[in-house]
Amino acid sequence: DVYGFDVTYTISPNTGFGGWLDRNLAARFQVGGKVNARAQPTGVWIPELSAYFALRWRRLPWNHIVATSFSMGEGLSIVSDVPEVEILTTEVGGTSRLLNYWMMEMTLALPSLPYLQLVGRIHHRSGAFGLFGDAQESGSNTVGLGIRWHI
Repeated sequence: DVYGFDVTYTISPNTGFGGWLDRNLAARFQVGGKVNARAQPTGVWIPELSAYFALRWRRLPWNHIVATSFSMGEGLSIVSDVPEVEILTTEVGGTSRLLNYWMMEMTLALPSLPYLQLVGRIHHRSGAFGLFGDAQESGSNTVGLGIRWHI
């Protein structure tokens, strides 16, 4: 089990960089942070912190039926102890407390309630093909489902 809390800040499309992304890619740039608690088979909980940059696409042609957004993010993830699943599934090299963090997310909402969203996310930690020292083929994937109140 993994339980988490996520906070993101969206760069305004009225700024130079935010405006360029909005005009040319129909995307918004976000900076985010995430706190997770990961349950281990031994009953121990491992805290995890992730910080990332993301692009979010929100202008979709069916938003009048279901308000939808897609996001992809890249950053860093650090845990207090390496999760057991990462130790057990590593075939080449070792693993590390600090790994690459990648996420992909989709939100769905009623057009009349766009700020109350159902969120599906893939949370991925990996050694990024050896970029993080000896962590060549280590990592873990978590699929999450949650509720977001967009302020």
